Parts: sequence; structure tokens; C-alpha cells
Amino acid sequence: LCRILMADTHHHLKNLGYAGTILVPGEKGLFSMYEKMGYACFSGMDTICCKADTPVPLREISAAEYSTLRGQYLPPHSVEQQGTEFLASYAQLYAGDGFLLAWADGLGLELLGNAAAAPGILAALGKEHGRFRIPGSTPFAMWHPLADTPEPGYFGLAFD
Repeated sequence: LCRILMADTHHHLKNLGYAGTILVPGEKGLFSMYEKMGYACFSGMDTICCKADTPVPLREISAAEYSTLRGQYLPPHSVEQQGTEFLASYAQLYAGDGFLLAWADGLGLELLGNAAAAPGILAALGKEHGRFRIPGSTPFAMWHPLADTPEPGYFGLAFD
């Protein structure tokens, strides 16, 4: 049933002019299921853990500014994910010297740019230790082409 629904969705999206679909499997075991439906891993995300160190300057920014700055920090050929305004409803958004951060519930949902700033970010936030998601090599998102289009390079912001 899942395969039929996915095939129907792909057909519908292709008719609407979409170049491809992206999904983020909820658990490791789903990667192989989606591969059988034509999806392939294209984006990786790693998690770094660290302890606070010397604070770095950090300023809170709006969702609109985050969206604008995000494009400057994304790796080449990334999915820009328009409409990130909903982030402000549950995450604090920050910018600093060489980095951009979406922070919620003690987790850096996405740290773009200078990942070495993570210990200083924790100190600036008043945290002793924390985790940050950064672009990396651990399989994260999957891509299914619907047209002759190159696969994207990075897809972040897992909202779990």
C-alpha cells in the first residue's frame, strides 16, 4: 500500500512540475524501504557534542533574517527551504561571527558555518554542555528524482 501511495504521489508531483521529492526517514530501517522505491541518500548530517568554553558573541535574529542568512552558509547545491518562519514558534535563532544557529530544547537543530564555535555558543547560552547538528556524512535525507535534475547537495533542519 505504501508503494502504491508513493508512486501515485510521485506521479501527481511530476504532473505539477516538481523536479523531485525529498524525505527524511524516521528511523534507520526505513532507508532500505525507501531505496526500493527509487530514493537515494543525498544529504548527511552529523551531531557533535561538546562542553562550554569561552563565550562567543551571539545575537538573536528573526526568522526572516535566519532565512536570508541561511543561504549564505549552506553548502553548495543545498535545498534552501523557503518559509522557515515557523521555526520562530519553537526555536531560538542566532547569528554570530561565522555561524548561524537554530536552537531548541538544548539541541542545536542546525549549526551552519564555523562548527568550532559550538563550545563558545554553549557558554553564551549559559549551558554546560550540548549537542549540535551540522552538515556531515551520516545519512539523513533521501532524494527521488522526478525529472532529469541533479540531486541536491544538503538538506537540513530536522524538526523532530
